[in-house]
Amino acid sequence: MQIYCKRTIFDKENKVLCKKGNIYKTHQPTEFELKSGLCLLVETELPETGNQIGYPENWYPLTLKSFKKYFSSIDDMRNNKINDILK
Repeated sequence: MQIYCKRTIFDKENKVLCKKGNIYKTHQPTEFELKSGLCLLVETELPETGNQIGYPENWYPLTLKSFKKYFSSIDDMRNNKINDILK
C-alpha cells in the first residue's frame, strides 16, 4: 500500500523522516504489533531509522492517530481532487 504525506515528520534530532507531498510505501505490522497499537510501518527518508528502534532498515512505526495527522491514503487524495474538479 502507498500513502501520501500531508505534513513533514521530524524525528527527535530534527531530521526529516517523511517529507510533505511525497508518497511512501507501507508494510503491515505483525499481529502482536497490531494489538499494541501500531497501524502501519512506513519506509522513511532516513536509512538508519528502523535500526534505532528495532525495525528493519528504514521502517518507522505509525499509530492510527499519527497516521491521520501526517498521512492520507492515495484513494482519499484522489477522491478529494476529483471533488474539487467537480465543484
